[in-house]
Order: sequence, then structure tokens, then C-alpha cells
Amino acid sequence: MTSRALAVCCCAALLTLVLAGCGGNTAIPPATTTGVATNQLTVADVQSVVQNAALSVSAPVVISVTDRAGHILALYSQPGAPATSTGNFSQPVPTDE
Repeated sequence: MTSRALAVCCCAALLTLVLAGCGGNTAIPPATTTGVATNQLTVADVQSVVQNAALSVSAPVVISVTDRAGHILALYSQPGAPATSTGNFSQPVPTDE
């Protein structure tokens, strides 16, 4: 077999492997949710999270707890916490926002 024929065979084999790797779509459809959360936080859970977070740091901070949808469940600002924080694009924003 000549070197040209060997090169053609190698290219054909490589092309076959590449095309075989481009198989059909095997995407998994997203899971559907019922919209009802089964693991909801209780008031005691939220208070416990805020209390434990406040006790875990020595610097004054603002602590917020939200649900998965982003609704604020608790907002606690320790005395001496900064009034502004760095937000998107390094812009100062109110800390309790």
C-alpha cells in the first residue's frame, strides 16, 4: 500500500469516527414541578438561620434570608453594619436592599 493510499484510508477512518460521534440528540427534558414547595422554612427555621449567622461572625453585618423565589423572609441589620455595600459593576448600593 502506498503512502497516499494509507493517508486516504486514515482520513476516511477519521471522518467515519467524527461523523459517528455526531449522533442524534439525547437531551433529557426538564423536570416539571407542581409549584408547591414541600420543604418550606418555618418561622423558627428562619430565626435560627439569622441567629446562627449573627453569632458566627465578629464583624457587624446585615443578614437576609430569602426563599427560592427571592422573597425576603427575614432581614436583620446588626448595630454598626455598613450602610452601603458593593453591588453590581462595583456600584455602591444600600446594604439592606
